[in-house]
Amino acid sequence: MMKGGSAPGVCLIGCGAWGAVHALALKSMNARVRRFYASRSPARAREFAGRFAGEAAFDRVDQVWADPRVSAVVIATPHHLHAQLAREALLAGKHVLVEKPIALSLEEARGLVQRADAEGLCLAVAEQYRVSRLIGATAEALRAGLIGPVVFARVMVATRYTAAEAWKHDRASSGGGVLMDVGIHYVDLLRHLIGEPRAIFAKAQQSGADGAELAASALLSFDDDVSAQLAITWRGHRPAPAPQLELIGEAGCLQVDFAVPWVLHARPLASGHWARRVRSLLPWRLRERVPGLLSRLPDATRRRIRVARADLVGSQALVEDFVAAVLGGGQPAVSGAEGTRDLSVVLAGYASMQRDEVVRIRDPWGDPTPPAGRSSDGAEG
Repeated sequence: MMKGGSAPGVCLIGCGAWGAVHALALKSMNARVRRFYASRSPARAREFAGRFAGEAAFDRVDQVWADPRVSAVVIATPHHLHAQLAREALLAGKHVLVEKPIALSLEEARGLVQRADAEGLCLAVAEQYRVSRLIGATAEALRAGLIGPVVFARVMVATRYTAAEAWKHDRASSGGGVLMDVGIHYVDLLRHLIGEPRAIFAKAQQSGADGAELAASALLSFDDDVSAQLAITWRGHRPAPAPQLELIGEAGCLQVDFAVPWVLHARPLASGHWARRVRSLLPWRLRERVPGLLSRLPDATRRRIRVARADLVGSQALVEDFVAAVLGGGQPAVSGAEGTRDLSVVLAGYASMQRDEVVRIRDPWGDPTPPAGRSSDGAEG
């Protein structure tokens, strides 16, 4: 990895909708990085170079690999191109930040990690939520024991994609559908906050004509009888405020909404609280005759654990973390190995959809050659 304080040359490969997010983060670093751009559309690469203060634009990726000014790349292309471009970049001696998923198969993902290790290069996966201030505050609250041991987690996400992202409708290009594209973010968060899931049962709730699921649900099982439920759709709507992530513990809960600059912490009322005494004294006949009476009484104490308003989803922090790893030689927040574990869980989810049964999740860094009776899709039957 690069040492010292010289500004690395970073080339963004993929000048689409999400590429613009990375481009803005790179531009915000000012003179700390030199910026380059490449796209399947040379005109788009030139447009990005002008718009985001780039030093140059490339017509082809082989020009990126050959240019000594470029020491690192950010890959923001459709999913099916991630592994190929990351492999070529590593072979050319470039550090890599690749959008999730790291690849579409465990074999490809493990190969990238092994190549990066062999070459002494940084391989990072773009799981920006992991480095957001909101998740940092959530992790600190868990370490402080604010909600006690976690017993259940819930993810509920309703999102849309733009017309420019129509490739997500194509199962071959996306590697699946909404579970691969959106669900993998929350798999990464659950692994980070709770631990490694052991089994998954997943269902595709709605599918397009080509088989890509538009909505999906899953139940994940962890050690110590902890479970997590995911429900994700590209077609639904949830009015704000609506937490995407909720962690329920023995002593309270934490709610995360990436649109607001705080984590909501709720805990039961103290045993002597007046509202608890009122509840215990109200006769059941009065409760029945005055609908909503109890709902107007407080049932918990709530407080906001506030964070800085900027960069709530962690897009800027992600790029900063990658550049710091490139310069300092340390590990990025989400390494290629971590991204491979995320992929293993999602692929096990797809295996569960196909088999209509609970699928155990195996460690992708265990035996690289699964014993007979195990699939190579990240799951074991």
